Amino acid sequence: MPGKIKVKVLAGRNLPVMDRSGDTTDAYVELKFGNVTYKTDVCRKSLNPQWNSEWYKFEVDDAELQDEPLQIRLMDHDTYSANDAIGKVYINLNPLLLPGITPLIKNVWTLEAALNSSAGSQGSSVMTGWLPVYDTMHGIRGEVNIIVKVELFLDFNKFRQSSCGGIFSAILLIGSTKDIHSDKTSVLATNLAKKQYCYI
Repeated sequence: MPGKIKVKVLAGRNLPVMDRSGDTTDAYVELKFGNVTYKTDVCRKSLNPQWNSEWYKFEVDDAELQDEPLQIRLMDHDTYSANDAIGKVYINLNPLLLPGITPLIKNVWTLEAALNSSAGSQGSSVMTGWLPVYDTMHGIRGEVNIIVKVELFLDFNKFRQSSCGGIFSAILLIGSTKDIHSDKTSVLATNLAKKQYCYI
């Protein structure tokens, strides 16, 4: 099932001083999902930058959506040397695939599930709020305010169903499958005995 991720970067706050001569930061944000990367404009000389960016769009399939995190990296722009990393945020998008499940982080994220009535759209979910920006050497280095919207579209192939929101597991059977006595499992085991796999 194809889908679309839309991300809007609103602002940052309490960023660290990266330019010692002016006690400021020239911050910008890099957004990465899969092999696609976007970059906001540089907000110069501010520890509390306001980007109010355009919507950045990533076209994805459901397997990518479940396996890849959205990566947000805050950087300090340097004119004459390499840009310095301020910190990163990794967002697991799986909660957006399960409407009705609220995020674990209270008072930071809000989650809304809204059915979208546009043609071909199955629904969309939105997360918005302030997230801590983390650096492995310096710890938390401020916060970034973003909006993440995931839109899923109806299956374009009616014979292929989406696995979004589904959890699958498999076990390898060792030995004979005729010793399995559970009704549900024995039917599956009998049907799949030649492959020696049993799906539960």
